[in-house]
Amino acid sequence: VYPISILDLMNQGYLVRPRYFAPSTPDLSGIKITKGEYDNRQLDNVMQENAIQGDVVETWKKFGENRPSLMFAVSVKHSLLLTERFNRAGVAAAHIDANSSQAERNEIIEKLIAGNIKVISSVGVLTTGFDCPPVSCLIGCRPTMSKNLHIQMIYRGTRPFPGKNDFIVLDHSGNLEKHGFIEDELPCDLDGEKKKEKSKIPPVVNCRACLSVYYASSECCPSCGAVNPSLKKEKERKLKEVAAEFEEKKRLEI
Repeated sequence: VYPISILDLMNQGYLVRPRYFAPSTPDLSGIKITKGEYDNRQLDNVMQENAIQGDVVETWKKFGENRPSLMFAVSVKHSLLLTERFNRAGVAAAHIDANSSQAERNEIIEKLIAGNIKVISSVGVLTTGFDCPPVSCLIGCRPTMSKNLHIQMIYRGTRPFPGKNDFIVLDHSGNLEKHGFIEDELPCDLDGEKKKEKSKIPPVVNCRACLSVYYASSECCPSCGAVNPSLKKEKERKLKEVAAEFEEKKRLEI
């Protein structure tokens, strides 16, 4: 059943539109894939190292606009490390995991809504079904092979709220490059017949000027107007090919 698309719901004002940024992408090339997902232990090691060396806090300060934010981590240790870095930088943050009591969760969420804390970091507990409309910034530090998990994490920012015109996605996981935007809904087939060729996810590009992520087919960045570097390279390549062809024909004429 497909009565309406996510994009339609955004256009009609029932869901809030995202703004995408990809400040950094982790190197996941050496991580094993087990049962269709990254090996959690190896992934945890890589992302903890990124948390130590990375720019998650500075990126939030620059692009997060001081918004109520959710951060998604790989493990409890990774989440606590990220939370500590925010608090150390003067940004009030709190951690939630599966062992947090309901009373503790409610207290932390109420503090986020009241503005007493700015960031809640969690491990697998504030994704599917969690509803907190004031949240308007998502910090992705949890790479995944699952498009559904990728979508569920970003969906946490789509709830309308007074004064909320959009929400920000800060992707430190490489998920946007792998899975695309939540507006790009791929067709589903439940017939159980012969598998069709998988629909391709529209490619995206990362703006070098403002770090915004947008469709690679766009001529320029919708956020800052900078020329799309991938199209620029393509045009330069074609110009070189045309010039080379012209020179070759000219030599033949001589």
